Amino acid sequence: MIDKQPLTIGVIFIQNALGECVIGFESLYAIKYIYPCRLVVFAQPTLQNLLRECDFVDAIEPCTKQAIDAYACDYALLTNSKSAHIRFALSTNAKRIICATKFISLFSWRCKSVGIYLWKKYRNYDEREILLAFVRRISPKLYDERFPSIDLTQSKIPYSKSHAQVVRDYLELAGQKVDSSTPRYLIMINPFNNACPYSLTKQGFVRLINAVAQIPECIPLVITFDKVHRDFTQALESYFNHNLSHIAAPPLTQNPPIKPIVYRNGDDLLQLAAWVAHSSCVISPSTGTLHLACNQRVPTIALYPEYDTRRWATHNKKYVFLHTLAKHISPEEEQEAITQTITMLRAMIRAGEITPMIY
Repeated sequence: MIDKQPLTIGVIFIQNALGECVIGFESLYAIKYIYPCRLVVFAQPTLQNLLRECDFVDAIEPCTKQAIDAYACDYALLTNSKSAHIRFALSTNAKRIICATKFISLFSWRCKSVGIYLWKKYRNYDEREILLAFVRRISPKLYDERFPSIDLTQSKIPYSKSHAQVVRDYLELAGQKVDSSTPRYLIMINPFNNACPYSLTKQGFVRLINAVAQIPECIPLVITFDKVHRDFTQALESYFNHNLSHIAAPPLTQNPPIKPIVYRNGDDLLQLAAWVAHSSCVISPSTGTLHLACNQRVPTIALYPEYDTRRWATHNKKYVFLHTLAKHISPEEEQEAITQTITMLRAMIRAGEITPMIY
């Protein structure tokens, strides 16, 4: 029946965090590829921003009962299955609700639930795989027939030509016009993170940026936003404008470090996506920017607590593990994490796992 007539499938994103929104793009693409349907996304502002240039979503609406009821969805897939969210979905007129198995969903005939908390086979699923399991629940037979032929790299968040032009213009303004005869690697370092307490300190990130800058073929890039721009830029400039001889670790080369490129992004998430897509590698703690890099299939080095590798796994699974909260991390632990990161970055360059800037 699913294969014979178009359905209206709604996806309800109650959450607004960048990482969770970005990870959902593969499931959105899978729905549109597998099922003949009108795909409607009910979203908070973050996801609405990310979907502006997306052509595999038919409609974008606010995440309200009124908006959902207007579409009378045949299926509504709930990306976050807290009990309160399931109750919200059940209050709409959607015919069937796809969600995790909870007490409230177990005893509702309208819910087609997935036992992600009950069955051993889901124990090691990451967030992306869980959402795809929800997509499969709509019609397991049709999913199993069509999913193997899906190219999920097509689920990349699209940005406009003007976003790409901003990147090219800013690199040229910064004196980094791409020259194919001299391979250079644009390495994005993201110091900003509210989601996970395991990270480096601000000064630790400054030292990491300096270490990347001392690799001759690497250009460090930092994308800031309004709230943090002034404070972080001042710390970065102060460090690079002073004599670097006080660094605990010996310099990686005898060449003077390249001054990092800093771009003040504001709140345009598609501009951030364009910068990520044009980077050779993204180094970041467990936060939205890292998952944006995974969506764009840009190699990453994740500064992670080990437990995050299950739910928030990256595509290339390159991790530097942090064992202490950022507010308690010792200088020695921080320096070890920096050293491991630079060693991993150099190895990725030698192995051809990251590509030079080509725009």
